Amino acid sequence: MRKIFLFITALGCAAVMNAEIPASGKTGTCNWTFDAETGVLTISSADDAPEWGGELTLDNPIYSPFAVKDEIKEVIVEEGVSAIGTGAFLSCHNLEKITFPSTLASIGFSSADYAAEGQHFLPFIGCTGLKKLIMKSHYAPDYDNGIDFSNPLTFGFDPSGVDLYVYDGSIPNYIEGGWGVFNIRALPAIAEGTFGSGLKWKMSGDGKLTITGQGSMPDYETYKEQPWAKYISDIKELVVGEGITDIGAANFAFAINMEEAYLPATLVTIGANAFAFTNKLTEITCAATFVPSLGEDALIANDRYVYVWDFMLQDFKDDPAWGVHNLWAFKAKTTYVEAGVEVSAQSDGENSLYINWLQVEGATVYVVTLTAEDGSFEMELTIDTQGHVTSYTRRAPSRAPMHTLFEEGEAWKLRVNGLEYGKNYNITILAKNDTQTLATFHTTTATVTEADPQGVEEVGYQPSAFSSQKLLRDGRLLIEKNGKTYNAQGAVIIAQ
Repeated sequence: MRKIFLFITALGCAAVMNAEIPASGKTGTCNWTFDAETGVLTISSADDAPEWGGELTLDNPIYSPFAVKDEIKEVIVEEGVSAIGTGAFLSCHNLEKITFPSTLASIGFSSADYAAEGQHFLPFIGCTGLKKLIMKSHYAPDYDNGIDFSNPLTFGFDPSGVDLYVYDGSIPNYIEGGWGVFNIRALPAIAEGTFGSGLKWKMSGDGKLTITGQGSMPDYETYKEQPWAKYISDIKELVVGEGITDIGAANFAFAINMEEAYLPATLVTIGANAFAFTNKLTEITCAATFVPSLGEDALIANDRYVYVWDFMLQDFKDDPAWGVHNLWAFKAKTTYVEAGVEVSAQSDGENSLYINWLQVEGATVYVVTLTAEDGSFEMELTIDTQGHVTSYTRRAPSRAPMHTLFEEGEAWKLRVNGLEYGKNYNITILAKNDTQTLATFHTTTATVTEADPQGVEEVGYQPSAFSSQKLLRDGRLLIEKNGKTYNAQGAVIIAQ
């Protein structure tokens, strides 16, 4: 049947290949425009598209308005389009690049009245010049069950010569879906830069905005002053990294398509109108160990879920500004952030560092690197999820430091003692599975000086506006708050 279909395709192609592509048109519930000068075909969702998105449906792929059109060099499918039918770009031999949106849910399905046996093909069958596919959907789109990725006829070209760019965290989804026959690569950042006092921002092709650094984000009068203003409507996910203490006024105002956000444990304040006009923001994970203060209209009440530490849940509920949201404890929710490992360090009289991090869902090993800033010492351990050290290397002076690992609830604590006094150290942790790094974290700290009789040095931020303190007791980094004592991760209440 496939051979018959390909023969019919050749006949049909002869009838349509000489026709010019109009400058614009409509197919299914999609509008499209074609720039003959550049060869760029742009497909967008039409006004009459259903709520779930526009669909480029075809009664017969042979008669697609784009079939066998060698003048097409690039196809851009815009956000809002959810489906592209079978053979849409059939045998466009000069088509080199196709960009599919994050809204793409299905690909290669025949329309309801054209489901003839054997006609199960992806939209780009026969595009022998294809070099690059960009998939912005986090999950691999559904495709017709009749499509056989192992069959060369599925493509009409060698897929191993085509680069498929996807969001790095979704690479396993595409491999499991059969897309591993392509040369899969991670989507690069579409833009990045610095702002404020040494802060950094990065906008990924999948719609994730990541903020990293230490300290406060600046205030802005309007969203047009934001460093990422050009991409404000493209933001779907926000990650504010650990170390950020203040989110400035209007920082993410008018991020109208933002759906989820992670706010760090170090967060103290959120400025006025910081999340104004973010009605699609329905999920926030706030890892703060104190209830952050909210400026005027910083986070207007909406039908959204806010996840906080279990031991902080009641505090958030009692706060008038936060209590209007649906508040839940995230307890085991540890995959919410790209830099999902939290690290703190403390020093004691034995000159030890205590390094704490959360368990990350899906991770099989954690690689912990501790390096002296002057290069005199370096240690790297690989730890599996059972707490076994599977590899250990170090470059150290004659008095080699020792390490001890503890599991505490949903977190790990590594103690390294015997370090030098008054020395700066860099700490890096990678949470990995068998194929990729799932989460990373980097921080710096220092051991105490010999002159310190208490043997305790504060590191990280210490918000003076709250009646709480960090302390070291019996080798444990603790947080004392409102007469109770918690471990550094907040996951376990420690009895007095």
